[in-house]
Amino acid sequence: MNVIEFFGEPLSYGGQEAFIYNMYSHFTKPAKYLFITPFHADNVELIEKINNRGDEYISNNYKFESKLRKLYIIKTAKKSIPSGYDVIHIHSGSIFNLMIVSKIAKKKGIKKVIVHSHATGHADAKHGLIKKISDSYLDKYADLFLACSKEAGRFKYSDEVLKSDRFNVINNGIELDNYKYNEDWRNQIRNELNLKDEFVLCNVGRYSSEKNQKFIVRVFNEYLKINSNSKLLFVGGEGPAKEELIQETDHLGLKSKVIMLTKRNDINKILSAADVFLFPSLFEGLGISGIEAQAAGLHTLCSENIPDEANVTPLFQRLSLSDGERAWAECITKMPNTDRIEYGNRRFNKEYVAVNCAAKLESLYFA
Repeated sequence: MNVIEFFGEPLSYGGQEAFIYNMYSHFTKPAKYLFITPFHADNVELIEKINNRGDEYISNNYKFESKLRKLYIIKTAKKSIPSGYDVIHIHSGSIFNLMIVSKIAKKKGIKKVIVHSHATGHADAKHGLIKKISDSYLDKYADLFLACSKEAGRFKYSDEVLKSDRFNVINNGIELDNYKYNEDWRNQIRNELNLKDEFVLCNVGRYSSEKNQKFIVRVFNEYLKINSNSKLLFVGGEGPAKEELIQETDHLGLKSKVIMLTKRNDINKILSAADVFLFPSLFEGLGISGIEAQAAGLHTLCSENIPDEANVTPLFQRLSLSDGERAWAECITKMPNTDRIEYGNRRFNKEYVAVNCAAKLESLYFA
């Protein structure tokens, strides 16, 4: 069995990469894997695992933020997808990427073409037009349709597909024990970041507009009026909204109170060091960072845009963005103290444990 994992994004530290790392770590059936991205590959742990298993990866190092990004997707698919492989699994938050790569892959003789929706988005007129065009393409060239949530599936696929046995939700399973609250990790990270007894609000995610991180800064500004002994911690990969986020922080005079980290491979430890997780995204396919936060025993305050599937513990709570920053700040003050191991690890929905999700995905490859 020869399997291609094709990414429309870099192999870096985003949610898609976390998902495939967790799945790939638990694949047990004999197969040869080839990972392909048109962009850069700097996820050290994933690359090391690929090399250790004797598999391969291709990164063409095109600039991800370029206006020519779609062209780079096409060039890489035509150049780097080998003919005659058994399976290609195409990962993307873009309908265009799923559509065009599935067509190229099928024309190259790939036996089973799998498309995977990892995100939702703004359902505007442009999206509606692209989706209308893509429906016929995907129906013709894709064999299986996967999504990280029902909402992510509805955003990309036709009603006919969603009602068929060609559609499956694959939960973004995590290594549960890796995220279990750990007092030693908490002390280690707090010492590193010079956090003493401050109450720490946290967000993990790529610095991009859909993550709504400027809203988090404004919530934090309100929370400081309630509890001045607090700090805000962002952990993310580089993204187009990072400079705007820095400007918002400076504008509100919060520079000394906000910590911004990038490309960390110890998210599990960082979550133990935090006290509450804020997740006010404008849209999410699922939001794996919110699931990881709950596994670490963090109260996770989410916007109405986070899918139901992200509710995996009693720590999950929703609040509308329209309620405003002050309401979000006040909600944080009302969160009860809980046993973080009990609520995060023991009450976790086991359907989101990596080994179970990987078995389901691998069975689809081999079916």
